[in-house]
Amino acid sequence: MDEGTPAVPETPSKPGSFEQLIQDLAAAVKCRRIYPPTHGMVQRTFRRLYEDLRLLFVDQEIVRIGLVGDDLVGGEQPLSRVNLTVQHLIRTLQEREIEKLSFHRGLQEEELARFVEFLSKPSGFLGGWRETEEHLQLLGIQRITVGKIWIQPAEEQVAAPAELGEIYRGSLRVIREIIEGYRAGNRLPISLARDIVHSIVRSIHDDPALLLSLSALKGHDDYTFTHALNVSILTVAQAKVLGLKERDLDAFGLSALLHDIGKQQIPLEILGKPSRLTDEEFEIMKRHPVIGAETLRKISGLPEIALNVAFEHHLGVAFRGYPRVGRKWKLNLCTLLTTIADSYDALRTNRPYRPDLSVDQTLEIMRQGVGTLYDPRLFELFERVVRAMAENEKQQVSGG
Repeated sequence: MDEGTPAVPETPSKPGSFEQLIQDLAAAVKCRRIYPPTHGMVQRTFRRLYEDLRLLFVDQEIVRIGLVGDDLVGGEQPLSRVNLTVQHLIRTLQEREIEKLSFHRGLQEEELARFVEFLSKPSGFLGGWRETEEHLQLLGIQRITVGKIWIQPAEEQVAAPAELGEIYRGSLRVIREIIEGYRAGNRLPISLARDIVHSIVRSIHDDPALLLSLSALKGHDDYTFTHALNVSILTVAQAKVLGLKERDLDAFGLSALLHDIGKQQIPLEILGKPSRLTDEEFEIMKRHPVIGAETLRKISGLPEIALNVAFEHHLGVAFRGYPRVGRKWKLNLCTLLTTIADSYDALRTNRPYRPDLSVDQTLEIMRQGVGTLYDPRLFELFERVVRAMAENEKQQVSGG
C-alpha cells in the first residue's frame, strides 16, 4: 500500500463504536492532508466519521477521546488496533499538546469538516492546546473542544485525601485562570470548566471525603474562585444523593460552577468591597444574574440549565428575590440545589465584614429561609448530607 494512502483495517470495527470513531477520524485527517476536499476518498472517510458520531450521540451528549501517553482511549477503553494512520493522528495531537477531544451533541457536518481540515494542517504556528482552543473558536468550531487530561484515572475509584486535595487545588488554579482571562476580555474556555466538573464528579462517587477539604479552605482570600468551586462540588454532591446519572451530574456541576459568571462584569470596587454594600451598590450587584445568562447564551454547547441557573439562583422558591419574573415561572432542580449550595458556602466563608460561621450556625440561619429561599425537602436532604459530613470529619480528627 502506498505510504500516502490511509490504512483501513481488514475487519472494520462496529460502526458507531469508539474504536471505529478513532480509526475514521485518523483516516479522515490523513486523507485531507493528502487530497483536496472534493476527492472521493476525503468525502467517504468524512461521511464514515460523521456517521460514527451521529450513532454515538444517540446515547451520550458528549463523546470524548483521550490521549494517554501514546495510547488513544475512547469509552474508557484503549484502542486495540493502531495502524500507521492512527499513529499519524497520535503525533498530530501530541504536537498540539491535546490530550482530550470532546465532541458535543448538535455538531454539524460543516463544523466537523473545518475541524478535520484544521488537524490536517501543520501545527508549527500553534504553541499548544490553549492556542489550539482559541484558534478553534476563531474558526467557529464551538461543539468540538480540546483539553488536557488531569483528572484521576478511571480505575482509582476512591482517591486518597492528599490526592483529593490536589484535585481541589488544581481545580482552583484553573478556575482562577478562567475567570481572570474572562475579566481580561478573553472568551470563556468552556472545555476547561468541563474538565473541572468531570474531575469533581469522578472524585465524589459515594464518598464525601472531597467535601471535607472545603472546611480547610473556608478562610481563603480568593473568594471568587473558591466559591465557584465549592458551589459546584456541593451541588454535585446533592445531585448524587438524589440518584442523578453521571451525564446529569456533569451538567449540574458545570451550571453551578458558572452560576456567578455575571459578577465578572460588575465593577471591581463593588465586587471586592470589604464592607457591606450600599443600597445603590446592591442594585448594581443585582444585575449579575441577567448579565450571566446573557453571557452564557452566546456560548454554544452549554447545557440549557446553565443559563437557567445563572438567571434564577437568587429568585428563591417564593420568588421574592431577583430578578423579577412572572407568577408562572418554574425553577429547575439544578437551580434549587445551586441556591442551597450558594448560601451555605457564602455563610461558611470568612469575609472581611464578618467571620465565618460554624456548620450549626450556618444551617440555623439557612433554616429561616426554608419555604421562601429553599425547597423544604431539598434543604432537609442537604442538612442530612452536611451533618453526616461534619460527623465524619470529627471522627477522622479524633481517630475514630
